[in-house]
Amino acid sequence: MELLKKKKLKLILSILIVVGGSLLGLYMTYNINSLLTVHQFSGYATPLPELIKSVWGNPTTSKMYLIFSGVFLLFGIIYFFSNDRPYHS
Repeated sequence: MELLKKKKLKLILSILIVVGGSLLGLYMTYNINSLLTVHQFSGYATPLPELIKSVWGNPTTSKMYLIFSGVFLLFGIIYFFSNDRPYHS
């Protein structure tokens, strides 16, 4: 029973890593794109619809967002399948 609770908690945390990473990737992609195109870093909180429109409006930025999302998806999968027990020889 305790193993099921641990797996459920790891699943919830993995989903949070993936979702939070997707939002962070969206923000990072927007800021990197604005830094490289108009040489301006926007450190303020940009509204979500503007972020989505900016990222998906250009094929290059959408590829960059997919790379960031893929990395965070990989982090979530690695966290879920990682072993919590230390190695015993």
